[in-house]
Amino acid sequence: MSRIGFGDFTLDSLRRLLTREGAPVHLAPTAFRLLELLIENRPAVLSKRQIMDALWPDRAVCEGGVGTLISQVRSALGARAGAYIRTVHGVGYGFCAEATELAPGPAAAAAPRFVLVQAAPRRRIGLPDGAVVIGRHVECDVQIPSRTVSRRHARIRVAEGVATVEDLDSYNGTYVCGEKVTRPVRLQDGDTLRVGSIELVFRSTSASESETESAG
Repeated sequence: MSRIGFGDFTLDSLRRLLTREGAPVHLAPTAFRLLELLIENRPAVLSKRQIMDALWPDRAVCEGGVGTLISQVRSALGARAGAYIRTVHGVGYGFCAEATELAPGPAAAAAPRFVLVQAAPRRRIGLPDGAVVIGRHVECDVQIPSRTVSRRHARIRVAEGVATVEDLDSYNGTYVCGEKVTRPVRLQDGDTLRVGSIELVFRSTSASESETESAG
């Protein structure tokens, strides 16, 4: 599934982007993945356990986290959210609207300039322009469900091709290349970013692609 259209919305999996009549609609990455999951499995109703297993494999997350994400998705879809997401009480949630696969969009033009790479579990997190909050809470843009990570731990800002990170008074601190962050710090390609006990690598997508091409 690459691009799916439903109602006034388009969900673009490659660009990790939800738009409404062409305008971006903010949706945190985990909430985006939930919407994507429901669309992929339409018209089936997924139980909370199925959703939890898909979004947080091998992690202990309470069922309330699913409800919070559903609320985020419905908020993003607006007043007619009920036409897209249905609740089957005692069972779970399903995508109930007509959806159409669309031709690929201009993914390269809208691809994020920077990403965070996490080794375990393996994932690659795009950093769009603007502010991205990292933390344990399910409503964070980048959710890391570790007890060593504060509910709102750190914030990365991307503007005019520059990314900076600042700590949000976390209890275990934020570190860039082993140095504790006490003020906003500019990130460079290849920098290690540690939040609590979790290590991430900050990468420029252009640099990553160049390395891949050179290796080939």
